[in-house]
This record gives sequence, C-alpha cells and structure tokens, in this order.
Amino acid sequence: MTEDRLKAAPGGRHSAKHGAPAAKPRAATGAKSGAAAGAKKSAAAGAKRSAATGAKKSAKSGSKSGTKSRAKSGASFGEKFKAKLSAATGAVSNAVDRVKSGAQRGEPAAKKRRKGKKKGILHSTFYRVYFAVVLLCAIGIIVGANWLRGLLADYETAQPSHVADAAAQMFEDADYDTVYSYDTNAAQIAGDKQYYIDSMREIAQGKDVTWSESYSSSEDEKVYNVLLSGEKFAEMKLVPSGETTGHGNRLWKLDSVTTNVTMGEQEEPEPEEEPVVEEEPAEPEGVACTITVPSEFAVTVDGQALTEEAVVNAAIPVVPEGLLPEGVPNPTMTEYRFYSVNGSPQIAVADASGNAQQVTSSGENSWTCALPEAPELKEQFEKPVVEIAKQIARCAAKTTTKEAVLKYCVKNSPARESINKFDNSTGYNKKPEKFENVQSSNYYRYADNCFSCHVSFDYLSRFNSKVTKTYPTTITLYFVLDGNSGKLYSFTLY
Repeated sequence: MTEDRLKAAPGGRHSAKHGAPAAKPRAATGAKSGAAAGAKKSAAAGAKRSAATGAKKSAKSGSKSGTKSRAKSGASFGEKFKAKLSAATGAVSNAVDRVKSGAQRGEPAAKKRRKGKKKGILHSTFYRVYFAVVLLCAIGIIVGANWLRGLLADYETAQPSHVADAAAQMFEDADYDTVYSYDTNAAQIAGDKQYYIDSMREIAQGKDVTWSESYSSSEDEKVYNVLLSGEKFAEMKLVPSGETTGHGNRLWKLDSVTTNVTMGEQEEPEPEEEPVVEEEPAEPEGVACTITVPSEFAVTVDGQALTEEAVVNAAIPVVPEGLLPEGVPNPTMTEYRFYSVNGSPQIAVADASGNAQQVTSSGENSWTCALPEAPELKEQFEKPVVEIAKQIARCAAKTTTKEAVLKYCVKNSPARESINKFDNSTGYNKKPEKFENVQSSNYYRYADNCFSCHVSFDYLSRFNSKVTKTYPTTITLYFVLDGNSGKLYSFTLY
C-alpha cells in the first residue's frame, strides 16, 4: 500500500502541476468568448462545458503520468490540488455569473432601442403622407371653389336680363336722348328730336318705370316690355352681340326700342310775319265722345243716327293680316266721333238685321261694340280649344315638346311655323304644373268654316320645392273647321 501510495503521489503532484493549469486557461477563454459574443446564453453554457472538459482531461493525463513516475509526497500534493481546483471552479462560476447578468441587462435596452427606432420611423412616414394628402385636398378645394365662382359669375354676366336692366335704366333716368337713337318709331311719332325728348319726359313724368320679359318666337331674340305705372309704354328687343364670355356663353345687346305712345302734332314755330287770321268754325257744344263698332252696324246717339260725317277712322281691320285663311273675309270696324251736351249720351247700336247689340265702355267718353259672338261654337269647341291653348303655353315654357302642339295644326299654316320657331333646342323638362283662372270667350265666326276665340289663364310651373313661376297667358286662336272638328290655323300669344 505504501508502494502504491508512493506511486500515486508523484502522479498527484504531476496532476496538480499539469491538470490545474489547463483548467485555468480554458475557463478564462470560455468567459472571454461569452462576453465577446454579446452576452448570449450560449456563452455561459460554453464556458461551463469547456472548464469541465479541461479539468477531466487534465485529471486523466495526471493520473496516467503519476502511475509511471515515483511518488514523493502524495498526501500534501492531493490537498493542494483540491484547493487549486476549487479556486479555478469558483473563478469560472463568477465569470459566468457576470456574463449572464451583463447579457440580461443589455438585451432589454438593445431591444428597446431597436423598437423605439422602428416606431419613430413609422410615425415619421405616416405623418408625412397624412399632411401631404391634407395639403393637396386643401389646394384642390381652393382651386375648385375659385373655378366654380368664376363659372357662376360668367353665367350671370351672360344673362340677357342684365342687358335689359341696363336698357331700362334709360327710361328710369329719363335719358330719352339715348332712347331716341334706338326707337324705330321716333321718326313717325315725332320728326324733331327735341320735341320727341320733351314729349316723352312729359308723358313719363311722375310715373313708375318697370319692365318684364315678354314672349319671343325666336331663340335669337329676347323681348322685354317697359311699363309706366303698369301700362305698356315701350318694347325693347335684344339680340346676340356676337361675342362670348370666357366660358363660351354668348352675350346680348340692345337692338331696338319701339315706343307705344301717341303724341300731339308738333307746333310749328311762328313765322316772323303775322299770319292771316281766318275765322275758325265754331266748336260743337258738349263733350267729345267716340264709339267704335263693326262697319255694317248702325249707331244712334240721343235719337240721332250718326252719318259718314261723324266717321273718324273707317275700315279698321279686326284681325291682323295673315291670321285668317285665304278667302275668308276680314271684318272691319268704324270709329265715330260725336258730342254730348250733358256727358251722358244715350247710345244704341244695331246689326244689319236690326238686332240690338251690346255697347261697353272702353275709357272716359269712349265706347265699343264688338263683333257678335257665336255661343254655339263655345258650347261645341270650348274643351278642345282650352286644351290646345294649354299645350301652346307648355311648349313656350319648355315643359312639353313641339309635337304635342303640331298635331293640332293645319299643314303649312302660320300656327305650325310659329310653333317651330319656339326655342326648344335644349329639349323640354317636364315639371309639376297648374292652370288657374281659365277662361274662354269671344267666339267669333268669320265664315262657315272659320272662327276665332280668346283663352286666358295663369300657368304655374314648379321648378323646385321653393320656386314656382307664374305665366299670365292670353291667346287668340284661329281655327279652320272640317265638319265637326277643327284644326289650328294661326294664333297670337300675349
């Protein structure tokens, strides 16, 4: 046993000299590699495995060499070896713990820095895109609003009502010098310009000037009525000026003015030489009065029959030219003037057969007897006549087609020509409508196959929930009879 112990002692000493030093470098190397790898868990495990493996190999080599050499002092060497091995193992454990704690402290911070960096980049890109889209939308809204504002202003500028309002300003400002230059009747009603201006100012003095749009059968013409205290005073006609706005809307201009007045004869300047004074016939006593009756009717005033000497105007056509079919006679009217001493004359009118006719007042000291009516025509044709008049009003207001009226018209007639001139180029727009105050009257027969009548009503057309336009309408219609049915030959629209 002593020999065995002696043999084992050198081995123990050799093992302490060679095994322990081998474990030290391997443990230090494992610790360093774990720290350099960025504090990963695999570094700690590697350090442990390296230290354990090194210690085992050194122990084996030490024991092999110890058996071959002789033992010197086995017990002391063994205790020293155990102490050194224990110290090396503690150093390795401390190094591994430091590596673990460093890795645990560094990992969350690194992850947090990486996450924060990614989150900042995402937020920066999102807000850049968001504010860019908002800016583009704001710019688009501003540009679109400016374009729409310009389009609406351009449309308003192109409206003929603006030109009509400016033209009517001539009458409001009593600028009859300018009115004279447009008036187509100026030369007929007053040859002298200054006399025209003075007379117009005298007629319009103290009266309210208003204007309203009238019907026009042409799309290239707009007609407006100028009213003095509600009575028609003049008519303005507008035509396209040939120019357009920036958005292509055509502009209008004042073409002509037609006044509807009667002026007294212009007083001639007195000659330098004294004129020869002639005795004027004595004026009849009483108040001057007039009456207009059909030419074949007889008139009696206060028991005295009026003769040709009392005629002021003879053969006045009842129907404007071109409205009656060819071959149909146009009745005429005759105007008489007489004088009434007491201002309340007793007037009697009789037709060619001696039948008394109704006389109505048409103004101060003025009376009228109309053509005799044919009540049987009203009883037979009133319903279809009113329907045709409504269709004409709809077509003029662009709420129905031309074909809805043309089917009632005689071929190649003035009525068909007038309907075709209506401005329905943009089509029609069916709207809610209503007819109020519908009346038909004055059914006159001109021949066995021709008659006329008047139809009046208020045509209400609803454009939207808030706007309803009212068209006061009066139409005189002329029909050609074919048995029990009639076709529209012509009409006048007021």
